[in-house]
Amino acid sequence: MGLYLVAPEHGIALEVPISESDERALLRQWARLREAAARERFNVRLGKHLTSALSEALDWDIKAPTDTQMALAAVLAQKLATDVPPGVLSSRLEMSLFIDKASARLRDG
Repeated sequence: MGLYLVAPEHGIALEVPISESDERALLRQWARLREAAARERFNVRLGKHLTSALSEALDWDIKAPTDTQMALAAVLAQKLATDVPPGVLSSRLEMSLFIDKASARLRDG
C-alpha cells in the first residue's frame, strides 16, 4: 500500500510506500478516529513526525543553512562590513556560495 501525500494547490501528489504491518496499524488507528477531536489530535501528532521526516529527506542544498554556516556568515559579513543577504538565509547552497565569495574577498584583500 502507498500512503499518499497531496498538496492540490501545488499540484503535488507523492505515494509513500509503507509496509503491510504499518498499513494494518494505520487502518486500526483510522478506525479510532471517528470523532473530530480524535482526528485532530492524531493529525497534530502525525504532522509533527511527518514534518521532521520530510525535513530529513530533503536534498542537502535546499535545506536551511546550518547553525555553523549562519555563525560563519555573520563573522564574515562583520569583517567585510556588510550584511548577510536575506536571499541566502533559506538555502544551504546559497549560504555556501555566500561564504565562499566572502572568504575569497577577505583572502584576496
